[in-house]
Amino acid sequence: MKKSIVHIHKIYQIFYTGIAFICVNFADTLHAENSPEKIIVHESKKQAGLYYIECKKTGLFIALEKITTENITDWINFAKRQENNYGRALNKYAAKKTLPNLNGIAPFKNRLLNYEDKQLSKCKNDYDMYAAYLMHTDPEESDKTEKFGTTTSVENSSIAMITTIQISKNHDFYSALGISRTVDEAVRISKNGKPKTTHINSMPMHIYSYTYHVFKKNYPNIQGIISTPVLAVRKILQKFIPKESITIGASLEDAFSKLPWVEQDPTTFVHSMPSEPNFFKGAVMTKINGQGFLGYLQNNFDIS
Repeated sequence: MKKSIVHIHKIYQIFYTGIAFICVNFADTLHAENSPEKIIVHESKKQAGLYYIECKKTGLFIALEKITTENITDWINFAKRQENNYGRALNKYAAKKTLPNLNGIAPFKNRLLNYEDKQLSKCKNDYDMYAAYLMHTDPEESDKTEKFGTTTSVENSSIAMITTIQISKNHDFYSALGISRTVDEAVRISKNGKPKTTHINSMPMHIYSYTYHVFKKNYPNIQGIISTPVLAVRKILQKFIPKESITIGASLEDAFSKLPWVEQDPTTFVHSMPSEPNFFKGAVMTKINGQGFLGYLQNNFDIS
């Protein structure tokens, strides 16, 4: 009898060991499938410098597009259209529902204007500029109307959120500026309500994490991002990024006020960007190690 019990006990041990082994292997397989290294970067066959991927959880495409002499005018006009049509959208839709604030559009536009004016010619060998955005349609297949909309409509563009990304080929960290929903997305939200997937994934985190993933492949020295997000975006970053990967610094106003040329001429800070000081109120310099973004990719993306 004792021998039978010992025999059965050994069988159970072998059985549970086998189950544990299968579970561990299955977990490793899942981890491998979801790991950042397995995330395919699609590079456009039609347009150089365009990278994109689809997130199945939200149905949105995440895109990173290099700014060039060929496309910068389209992006500047797109930003101007957003500003011009926001008031019209407010009058049409705000009576029923309040439209989300689009303050990021002005810094987005101003940074592109500055890049067009100076860096495309003088600093093209040192810096690259990108537009990073979320889109409801495939950026590889979208025509100009689906991408940039029309001059008068506030609903024609498929772009949901945008930001500029500037990267130096000589430094370890790049910068983002001007993140904002588009007027078109604000109108969609006003008419249809927020998407059900909003609580699952963060739109800014989709942009930032995929951008880092692509940059790490194309600019191997890159370690992360330095930015000045407004309070709402900073809270999102702090929610999803581990504490050890994020550093919060001085407020933008404090940092700029200490610069020698600003002390000598306080108007320097507001030169050529009259709408930005209010937007940056409360913005704090934030440095994020890219490993935090890779962790978000691994844990939150269901992509193809």
